[in-house]
Amino acid sequence: MPPDAAPYDRRLEHGQNFGAIVNTVTSGDLCINAAEHSPGMIVPRHDHANAYVCIVMEGCLEVRAHETFECPVGSVIAYPGGHTHANRFSNHPGRCINVHFGSTWTDERPMREWLRACRRVSASRTRPRCANHIR
Repeated sequence: MPPDAAPYDRRLEHGQNFGAIVNTVTSGDLCINAAEHSPGMIVPRHDHANAYVCIVMEGCLEVRAHETFECPVGSVIAYPGGHTHANRFSNHPGRCINVHFGSTWTDERPMREWLRACRRVSASRTRPRCANHIR
């Protein structure tokens, strides 16, 4: 059964992510962590209590939500709080920087509007692809 068809797994609290968390910095209600993911890791369907942004630093992942999209190195993925999704990592190790925002940040209209929907943007000047990396 694909992970996005599995029953809802759980809600992650502020600053929590799947993977091996190798570093965390917190200031007020802002939490930044670095998470490492093993090749082929499947993250079950879940949501987060808060809005956050994931920056793909290494590897490639597939996001499964209302739509499915690939996120190569340089992708910045915005997840609204309460947004249900699943992830699948490529056959290469993955590393993500996750920035979790508390209400101090999401009470500001520009941030709230930018984080209102799940979206992916590229921080890379080139258009890297995940082709043949996710199976």
